[in-house]
Amino acid sequence: FYVKPKSKVVKALVFHFKALTYSDFTFKIYDPNQSRYEVPQGGMFPIDPQANFSFPLSFASYKINFTTNHFGFMITRKATDAVIFDSSIVEI
Repeated sequence: FYVKPKSKVVKALVFHFKALTYSDFTFKIYDPNQSRYEVPQGGMFPIDPQANFSFPLSFASYKINFTTNHFGFMITRKATDAVIFDSSIVEI
C-alpha cells in the first residue's frame, strides 16, 4: 500500500465489537493514542438506549471471525454463511 510521506502510520489500533440485538451490532476501529471527535450519543435516537447492555453473541443471528496477523475480520449470517462485512484484503 502507498503511504504519503507526511502521513502517520498507526501501529496500534483498537477493535471494539458489540452485539446489540439478535440482528444488530456495532463496531469501531480507532487509534487509542490519538483523540478524535465523536458524535455524542443520546438525544432522540440513542445508539444504545440500554446504556451498557450487551446481547450475548452466542444468541445472535451472525458470527464474527478475525485474524490478528494482518488484522482482518468477517461478519457472516449463521443461517446461510452469507457475508455481511469483510475487511480482509483479497489478492487478485
